[in-house]
Amino acid sequence: MEDFGNTRSLKSYLVSIQLHCTDPNVTEILGHAPGDSIPIILENYENMQYFGVLTIGTPPQSFKVLMDTGSSNFWVPSVKCDDSMLCRHSAKYDSSKSSSYTKIGFYIRIRYSGGIVRGVTSMDNVGIGPAMVTQYKFAEMNHADGKLFKNAKYDGILGLAYPKISQNNQLPLFDAMYEVDCNRVPNLPAITLMLNGKTFALAGEEYIIKIPIEGGTVRCFTRISEEASGSRLWILGAVFTRKYYTVFDRNENRVGFATAA
Repeated sequence: MEDFGNTRSLKSYLVSIQLHCTDPNVTEILGHAPGDSIPIILENYENMQYFGVLTIGTPPQSFKVLMDTGSSNFWVPSVKCDDSMLCRHSAKYDSSKSSSYTKIGFYIRIRYSGGIVRGVTSMDNVGIGPAMVTQYKFAEMNHADGKLFKNAKYDGILGLAYPKISQNNQLPLFDAMYEVDCNRVPNLPAITLMLNGKTFALAGEEYIIKIPIEGGTVRCFTRISEEASGSRLWILGAVFTRKYYTVFDRNENRVGFATAA
């Protein structure tokens, strides 16, 4: 990206972002059938950059974000942002004003070809067009500097690329919008761990929990969570020990596993 100098008039276009689904387990995308589109307004700047408005929090705080096909992370400046280039003029996210905010606090650093941003990860409700992603993990930045942000006409960046290049294992926003019917849990792939050459598998029914919510419906959640990026620590908790009987041998400083009867 480059410095475009003085701002010219912005033209707005109504566009549809197609959320095509090829996974047979996916039954809807936040209330929209697979293949449906979610229309949002994009601003076209010099046919080089495209901005859209997203909201974060309850009540919603609005941000103009750059749609970036070359990255996967979503971030906006924090109210704690320093005096770095982007922070001086952009809208800033204030977690203290959102009732749906959840603190995570992992440090995150993202390098672009023309700039660098640093901050922490958080969770909150994110709205895009008519859709709402509840408790989505994003980054609120405390520092954003570099030529990429000089005369920037946006507040943050929404990465549209694949999860593989995401920093801190942040799931791209559109990947977080899929919902799977709980009835399809038995068809989910098994998660297999290898310990000392032995394999230990967990089926979908074993790593997914079903929780009743308002209205008599049921929501399914995975019982496996992630650690900080780069961590070499694995915790085999209740999901694992429900299926595998565990023996702790203090004398020999070892742990043994067997299928629970």
